Amino acid sequence: MFLRLWAIVLALLLSIPAQAGEERLVISLVNQGPGALRCQWQLAHWMTADALALPTGGEATLTVWREDSGALFLRQGEEPRPFHIEALLCGLEQGFGQTRQQVDLSALRRDRAGGLTVTCSNSARSECIATPVQ
Repeated sequence: MFLRLWAIVLALLLSIPAQAGEERLVISLVNQGPGALRCQWQLAHWMTADALALPTGGEATLTVWREDSGALFLRQGEEPRPFHIEALLCGLEQGFGQTRQQVDLSALRRDRAGGLTVTCSNSARSECIATPVQ
């Protein structure tokens, strides 16, 4: 059920067209750890938004946009204004506050990568490695 719902949400997000001066990017997340993984966006103005929850062995994709300046942002449904991204945090579902870590998005901002593959393995603390995709 969860995977079917996620597929519908992803299809809707991918159908949102990029605007002039924007580029759509894909972040692929893989949970290789023994426990469920949770990821959360930190947005500008101290807002947060859940990005996803992944069971062990789960994979998912997130869509973000990049402005010409390198700033990353989310688009949500029919909302006309973008939500600028400060960080992506991932950690264990149980004990998220104690195990979360910031995923390195610098390749998307500065290096102009076309996307990221983020592989997370977790035990006592989440460890996520971001690999740029061209």
